[in-house]
Amino acid sequence: MEENVFSVPLNVKKTERKNRAARAVREVKKFARKQTEKDVKIGQEINDEIWKRGAQKPPSSIRVRLVDVDDYVLVQTPERELPSEEEFECEDCGKTFSTEQGLKVHRSRAHEEEEKEEVEEEEGYICEKCDREFDTKRGLSIHESQTHGEEGDEDRERYEEVLSGTISDAKEAIDEMDDPDFEMLLEVEEENKDRKGMKEYLEDQMD
Repeated sequence: MEENVFSVPLNVKKTERKNRAARAVREVKKFARKQTEKDVKIGQEINDEIWKRGAQKPPSSIRVRLVDVDDYVLVQTPERELPSEEEFECEDCGKTFSTEQGLKVHRSRAHEEEEKEEVEEEEGYICEKCDREFDTKRGLSIHESQTHGEEGDEDRERYEEVLSGTISDAKEAIDEMDDPDFEMLLEVEEENKDRKGMKEYLEDQMD
């Protein structure tokens, strides 16, 4: 078996909070698929590491080991031991079996429902303009109307005006707003002045 260790950035700040951990798992898959033409399997310890602080706070990056296992690539944490040539390891939870049949029985009983849920999870609705992801088509439609329609344009213009001044003036103006859209504010800041201090302030408000 061949293996490689990588540090994978998980840039999910612009994703809706409740979907950030799920998006982070897909970012790991996406990264792994770029490294190989084979199928990619995510080890359970990777999922556990990403989800350990909940759906809203995945790590900003994660170190992974890509292990070439015959007809697929297994994504593990670097600390995990490589599977023995004499064992059949479940790529989802890491349990090992002495026979391939034992592994098949385990997978059918333990992970069949998990795989169905993962497929459903991946079928989200993504905004083509800002890449935000939504669980329902209606949620996407409301977002497009509010953020990218006439109302969204008005908010963006207002945010551009607020962020045109100094950082201290901008913070004071934002604090006086009713329910500001911090994600849009961050987008506007990155598109215009792109100040580190201002971006850190807005990112803190999103956590």
